Amino acid sequence: LLQLEQHPDRAPGSRAARDAAALAGLLSRYLPRPEVLEWARRWATEAGAPAPEGDAVEPPPGARAGVASPLNPVAAPQAGRVPAEPLRTWDLIDLSAEAEEALPPEEREGESPWVLPAWSGDVVYLNDGASVSAMDRWTLRPRWRTVVSETGALRDAEAEGVPGLFQAGQSRMVGDAPTLAVARGVVVAPMGLSMPEGKRGDERVHGLDARTGRPLWAVAVPELDAVLESSTAHGPPAVDGDTVVLGVQKLGTARRVTAQYLVGLGLHDGALRWVRPIGSAGVLPYQRAVRPGDAPTLGAGVVYRASELGLVGAFEVATGRPVWVRRLRLETLLRGDSPPPWALNAPVVWGDALLVIDAGAERLLMLDRATGAVRGERPLSALGSPRLLLQAGERLIGVGNQTISSVALSEALTGPVALAQVPPGEGLAGRVTPAGDR
Repeated sequence: LLQLEQHPDRAPGSRAARDAAALAGLLSRYLPRPEVLEWARRWATEAGAPAPEGDAVEPPPGARAGVASPLNPVAAPQAGRVPAEPLRTWDLIDLSAEAEEALPPEEREGESPWVLPAWSGDVVYLNDGASVSAMDRWTLRPRWRTVVSETGALRDAEAEGVPGLFQAGQSRMVGDAPTLAVARGVVVAPMGLSMPEGKRGDERVHGLDARTGRPLWAVAVPELDAVLESSTAHGPPAVDGDTVVLGVQKLGTARRVTAQYLVGLGLHDGALRWVRPIGSAGVLPYQRAVRPGDAPTLGAGVVYRASELGLVGAFEVATGRPVWVRRLRLETLLRGDSPPPWALNAPVVWGDALLVIDAGAERLLMLDRATGAVRGERPLSALGSPRLLLQAGERLIGVGNQTISSVALSEALTGPVALAQVPPGEGLAGRVTPAGDR
């Protein structure tokens, strides 16, 4: 409906303007946010119609159910109740001594964590690239486990066991962490592991019953549309309503071009709803660095995404229609460094602003959420050169290799920055997660 803002038929006092104002007033009862109420009142004034009336319509309880994702903040923990020792340990990889010995020395110990769990209610879900598991949140007691074979067929975990994604002599340098999202009783999980030589294992995206692990659907990204040939899911899935939004990447080193897309799928059946090209750029044939995928941020039916190609944009979740797209300055694509798999960077939505790290990792940018216009910028070095941004209460948190920074969101571009230094030689061992206002 906002697309009628500049439409010539919505002339002041016209019937079309009154019809549009009536629709805006109706919608404002279902979306009683301040900016929506102000918009509905303005359209009513321009149309010469009465101001919208009526109480806000409360959605049914099921519509309020959130989406579980590894990127979500969690409630503040009660530190006094944390046990001194783990209640249970879940082994993700069982390597034989021969396979462990065949690995390069730097990969035998201390590799960066690459599995990011999500929890919903009393259940913890995780995707290890070969299987999706559900465990009791408090004890890690297994509830179900669905294994995906390397040939693409789903099979029973107890009968077949977990297929080996890691074999003797193969690298364990995972780039894009296998993630998932849980919404409305469905677990959405892009499978396989991103390695320097390409995706290993089942490359399909699976939808599973969150209660039982029963397969609901599975789709191969290259088969969704001809334009997606030779592409794979890249980055964590996002769910809004009954639409799944996937980042997709086509890394064509032979043609020296990499391209990125957004794809919309049906949550309950995996059916393709839309495909939206994001952009493409040239790459050198020897650039094999594996990097975490760009993480999306959802807000009011719009998905925001900052791409390593130097593009940041806002897209309608329902249709994939671009709301706006901005090209940022980028001198080098796919830099030689390889961030850890957990370093998934997502834009931070704060009021009517969007905070992003530019693709060159040199600036913190504040953009207008509605138009993408640049409101201001700040050297990223002032925040300790973070790899990713998080929001904790009214603070913007920057997470780097050796530092964690904090600045008030209201003064993100100019305010004083508090820096916490990680002890030398240690570094961060996993993803930082906001918990309450901490």
